[in-house]
Amino acid sequence: MTTRLSRLWRFLSIAVIGAFFGIIANTAQAQTNVLNTALTLDFLKSGGSASADDVVTNVVKAINRTSRPLKFNLDLSSPAGWKVVNDMTKIHEVAPGDSTFIPIRLVPSKTTNGNVNYFISATAYSEFGDALASSAWSVSIKKISKWNLLVQERQVYFTNEADSASVNLRLVNDGNSLEKIRVNLASNIRLQILDHEWKRIPDNVIYVELPVGIDTAFVINVRINENKTKGYFFSDTPDDEQDKLDDKKYRLQINAASVDDINNTKGRRVNFTKLSNSAKFDSVIG
Repeated sequence: MTTRLSRLWRFLSIAVIGAFFGIIANTAQAQTNVLNTALTLDFLKSGGSASADDVVTNVVKAINRTSRPLKFNLDLSSPAGWKVVNDMTKIHEVAPGDSTFIPIRLVPSKTTNGNVNYFISATAYSEFGDALASSAWSVSIKKISKWNLLVQERQVYFTNEADSASVNLRLVNDGNSLEKIRVNLASNIRLQILDHEWKRIPDNVIYVELPVGIDTAFVINVRINENKTKGYFFSDTPDDEQDKLDDKKYRLQINAASVDDINNTKGRRVNFTKLSNSAKFDSVIG
């Protein structure tokens, strides 16, 4: 009899304890569900575009769907280097069944790449550090195309019986996104265009990628080839008449254009002069 009572007591004890912890677990689960559904956040604008020089703005709408006041603070997740203008330590309070509107202001980094979508998320946290709700919106930063072609030499003389020379080119990108540039080179038929290793450039075309804020420099070499018999690219003067001139002149035309926008072009011309023997002699006498 005593053994049966002991077993019954043990069974009842286990049942009561299990029921107790079950109630606690259900209560905790109910609280979690309330925290997860108590507040909703929505950006009024789901997307948009801006310039890197603009202040990016939006508005968060927070709705309290419970029967009690809710207090929370807002945390913003934004791209690296962006400055959040809002006071992120501010505590917001929403009455039961009511809503509040929170303006959001961010300043993009000056080095933000253009033509890219960036995501900003907002998360509301309770007084106890629990995440209540979150929302996100995307911002496209407009591309600013600002690149240039610089040529150090504009007038080159072949001296001391030389038949070759070099031209230094520099491409700069002061915009906010990667630029793909096609450089076309054209010259007199008697002026060979060569790369920095003195090798022929296929089709006289060079493709260059310009990272933001980084200059790209390269050298173009040229060599006179008097064995050519065709006319000059830039002149209607026949070769035999050109040969009668004391000083022989050549031209190199450099045209650079954006691969993505063929209307965005830059052009430079370099003039070459090979001095005649009489000009060299007069220079020595003088």
